[in-house]
Amino acid sequence: MCTALTCQKRTAPCPGAAQGKNITGAWPHFWHNTLTLVCCRKCCAESSSPGSRQKRQDKGRRAANFLTEGGRTSVIKNETGKLVLITGGARSGKSRLAEELALAGDGPACYIATAAVLDEEMEHRVARHRARRPKSWSTVEETLELGAALERVPEETTTVILDCLTLWLTNKLLAEYREGMAEAEIDGLEERIHQELVAFCATVRTKPYRTIVVTNEVGWGVVPDTPLGRVFRDLAGRANQLVARAADSVWLAVAGYPLRIKPPGKDGCA
Repeated sequence: MCTALTCQKRTAPCPGAAQGKNITGAWPHFWHNTLTLVCCRKCCAESSSPGSRQKRQDKGRRAANFLTEGGRTSVIKNETGKLVLITGGARSGKSRLAEELALAGDGPACYIATAAVLDEEMEHRVARHRARRPKSWSTVEETLELGAALERVPEETTTVILDCLTLWLTNKLLAEYREGMAEAEIDGLEERIHQELVAFCATVRTKPYRTIVVTNEVGWGVVPDTPLGRVFRDLAGRANQLVARAADSVWLAVAGYPLRIKPPGKDGCA
C-alpha cells in the first residue's frame, strides 16, 4: 500500500509498471515532497515479474518498429520522385531515411559514397553505414566527379543514393581553395560547382533509376570563424537550394523523423 495515495485511487500507472526505471513520458506513481519519495512497492514489485518484463520488452519493440511499420511506411511508399533531396542536421536520420526510401522501391540500389576516408574515425563511420545496408546493394566510391560516379552505376540499379552532397562539396573546396583567394576567384569556384551540379541534376533525369541525394544544413549552427569555413557554409547553402529546386520532392530529417517540405509539383523560392 502506498503511504501517499492508494493504488485504487491512482489513474496513471507506476513508472515501474509502465517503463521499468524510465519514467519519461509517464505520470509517476509516487508522492514526492521536499524530503520524501514514497513509492508503491507493491506495484513496483509486480512490474518486475517475468510477465511484466516481457510486456515491457514487447512494448519497446513496438516503439522501435514504429518508424518503419506504423509511422513511415505509408509515407515512404508514396514517394515516387525521380530526384529526391533529403536534408537535415548532423545525426538527424538523413541516411537512414534515404535507405528506407530505397528499400521501399523495387530492385537493387547503388550507394555513391563521397567521403574521403582519411582517419580511423571516418573508417568507423563508413563501416557502420556499410554494415547497415543490404549486402545486395552495390557501392561506388567517388569523392570529386559526380558525373563519373553516375556512369559507374550498375545497369540493374533502380535507386541510387548519393551520400552525401556536403562531403562532395568539402572535397571540391579543399581541392581548389587556397588561403587568400580573391573574391573573383571564389566566385569562379562557386560557378564551377554550380555548373557541375546543374549537369548532375540534368543527367539523373536521363537515367532509368531514381536518385536520392543526402545533404546537410550546415548554416543552422554558429557562424564559422575562418574565411574557409564561411565560404564552405555559403557554398553548401546555395548548392542545397539548387538541388532542392531541381528535385521532385525534398525531405527534412529532424530527430529521426521525416518531414516532407517540398511535395511533388511544388517549386521553391528563387
